Amino acid sequence: MRAGSTSYPRPMQSFSNRHGISKPAVPIVVREGAPDPLRKMVWNGALKAGANMLALSQFILDSMFYPHYRPERALEEMAENALMVCPWIEVYEMAEMIYANNTGVWRRHEDGRHTYQRDLNSLMDRIGIGWMMMDGKFEARGSASFENTVHQAEAALNEAGNATAENELRQAMHDLSRRPDADITGALQHAGAALECLARDICGDPKKTFGELVKAYPDSFPEEPLRTALEKIWGYASNNGRHLKEGHVPSFNQAMLIVGQVASLANYLVNENKQAAAPKK
Repeated sequence: MRAGSTSYPRPMQSFSNRHGISKPAVPIVVREGAPDPLRKMVWNGALKAGANMLALSQFILDSMFYPHYRPERALEEMAENALMVCPWIEVYEMAEMIYANNTGVWRRHEDGRHTYQRDLNSLMDRIGIGWMMMDGKFEARGSASFENTVHQAEAALNEAGNATAENELRQAMHDLSRRPDADITGALQHAGAALECLARDICGDPKKTFGELVKAYPDSFPEEPLRTALEKIWGYASNNGRHLKEGHVPSFNQAMLIVGQVASLANYLVNENKQAAAPKK
């Protein structure tokens, strides 16, 4: 296939997207890998979103090592093949680089990038890949409920002015998204710090630890036994993020569970504090 030989129609929304119909959730089965459908989508998705085929091909071959380069072969053929045979991590890196390219790959700049990201995320969701692209960068993803909880917590913290706690939660997600290996201890440490920073803001006490704040300001936290559960979640995050024991490294799923729980608790504490501060009618 030679450059310019194929014309892709402008993408249109699917039946389910147009009518707001939710599809059954697909379990995440891939975190360390790039299945063939994703490798193909990095190439085909860019073309369908408006990328210039010749510029895209040249950009891919200039950006990654391809041992089978031959001047007589078509650039697009080699670019496609390069994506199919490269190490899995390079597939994600190349997709990010394509999204960010400002040197002629995209015909319709922002529209093309938005469509490219949307189609990549749609495919990864359909086939159970544990990544999603946000603003051109891949982040680890969990279930739909996990994603909703984290995004709601970030928005709530931002709206309430809890900037430090919001940043710590973002850092926890960033650590979970490190490739090829997630920073489990970093994610737990940042999750615990997010909860502690939020509690300090709510209590107006910037020096005490989370455990000390719960004891000193019990009315700022949920009643028992939820208060104890809250302390244990923070304690787990704090202890496993700072004081690891040999042979007791938490799993990725355990880290995802704690980050999700912290996000849920952040939502709760922000909303409770907002209601407590509201003038009585």
